[in-house]
Amino acid sequence: MIRGVYASSLRICGCRKCSIPRPQTVKDVCQQLEASRLPRPRLDSSRPTMTLSITANEPRFHTDFAAGDVEIITSTGVRFRTQAAILCRTSGFFASLFAHAQAEASAPPGEPAQITVDEDAKTIAILLKIASGLPFLTETSGLGLQGMERLALSAEKYEISGALDVVRLSLRTKRPNLPESAMLRYALASRFNWVDLAEEAARETLDIALDYDALPYMDMRHLARLLSLRQRRIDTFTQVITSLSGPFALENNGNCRHSSKSHPAGDGTAAWTMLRASLLVKMWSRPSASSIFEDDEAVEALCDAKCRVHGLHIYDWDKLKGKLTILVDRLPVNLC
Repeated sequence: MIRGVYASSLRICGCRKCSIPRPQTVKDVCQQLEASRLPRPRLDSSRPTMTLSITANEPRFHTDFAAGDVEIITSTGVRFRTQAAILCRTSGFFASLFAHAQAEASAPPGEPAQITVDEDAKTIAILLKIASGLPFLTETSGLGLQGMERLALSAEKYEISGALDVVRLSLRTKRPNLPESAMLRYALASRFNWVDLAEEAARETLDIALDYDALPYMDMRHLARLLSLRQRRIDTFTQVITSLSGPFALENNGNCRHSSKSHPAGDGTAAWTMLRASLLVKMWSRPSASSIFEDDEAVEALCDAKCRVHGLHIYDWDKLKGKLTILVDRLPVNLC
């Protein structure tokens, strides 16, 4: 059976002898097709509609620096407008730049001179705020040590001494808890000849096992000073702890401490030799000596060692720790 429009588009001849279908006119078929379609939904004006708007890429200006006769374009595309007089007064780099009219390109009349820099927007914002006398603590409070390094290098590049003072103060007051950060603090302090900060950071680096593949960039002479301090501490420690006449003479001579007469300490000699080797290995790894007081197998063996004559424990670990503490306090702590 033929249904719908297609059935109604066929007309059977009225003749009883003839059943040949006759097509309707095109107009009739179109009208029937139109009538068979579903009704179109009405738009509801109360419902939100989505529209697309295409705008051209417009320059992004920093909210605090939107007016001036100089426009600084950062590596991230953010633009800063400020006054050339401020830059000349606070930056030796820009003072020389404008004095010799070496701006990147001549600006059209009424437009600020444009200068493109390699720094990111956050670093330039802090530099310009320091140069302009605007509050900057909000920006610097979120800077990590890497951000401080970028700020210091940019301040050195543009000769903004005020920004270097900010970095120095931040390094003094904000000391990250991670020991690994001491190496970067030392590198920065040494680069800018901040002697007190360099000495402080150098002492903190003594608690780090150096990874030469991950050292921050620094001048070789500064690295040599740091390595010299580590070596001097190791050499002094080694000399004292292995001496036959110093505070560890009894242990190094292998004598028992329970008798006025000298006699071999037996198995204790091997225990002390093992502990001494363990202490030297720890000092080579961390010249701060912070790890030499940790209990390990060598300490346990030392505590268990007994004299064959008296049957008593040969060594007192607490007294040994006291002598080691005195030794560590006398180790070199200053750069040379």
